Amino acid sequence: MEKAALTGLMPAMITRFQGDGSLDCQGIAQNVEFLIASGVSGIVVNGSTGEAIALTREERMQAVALSAEEKQCITQALQQTGLV
Repeated sequence: MEKAALTGLMPAMITRFQGDGSLDCQGIAQNVEFLIASGVSGIVVNGSTGEAIALTREERMQAVALSAEEKQCITQALQQTGLV
């Protein structure tokens, strides 16, 4: 298996929530769009910002799917794998 070379700035993206504690799908999409517009080369989804441990597996996968849909202009997206 060939190892991928990760380059550039790849911030850990926060996961946004609604007032009732459910995922804020629109907010997640807006975060990805903002990061792309800011010039990042990639994003880290569900990683190192602390909230992933409180999410269900389905919510973590939904956050990844939402981020992947929005990341049209970047080539690198990492998923924290310790919880998936």
